[in-house]
Amino acid sequence: MILGTVILGALVLASTAGTTTPGSNGQIAYAKKVRGHYQLFTIRADGTRETRITQLKGSDATEPDWSPDGRKIVFQLELPGGAGCHVELVDADGSGLVDLTGDRNGCEGQPAFTADGRRIVFGRYDDKLEVSPSGAWT
Repeated sequence: MILGTVILGALVLASTAGTTTPGSNGQIAYAKKVRGHYQLFTIRADGTRETRITQLKGSDATEPDWSPDGRKIVFQLELPGGAGCHVELVDADGSGLVDLTGDRNGCEGQPAFTADGRRIVFGRYDDKLEVSPSGAWT
């Protein structure tokens, strides 16, 4: 019973921490607060070799997801001052940062690779699109 509780507790903690792993027993990608802003890190499953992946000043890198081949990480970039969020793609070593969403209103986030790695899906919120009290889009 204690082992089951420990495993369940570990799964709950992992899901709230926003961690992902590429494949079985792969590295873990996660967001960790550094000087007031979240940055992405990777670490081996045994807790060794923590590596900082992003160095973004004034922005928060959250919601990482590994590509199925373990070569890329897609994540949500929250812009300073509530200016929105973007979907970004970076190589597993932190190089090659690419903005996938461009300059748009609102927030595009919580990205994830499809199982075959050919596409990235994400949520979108447009702060300029409003619904009137009658339920009609304005």
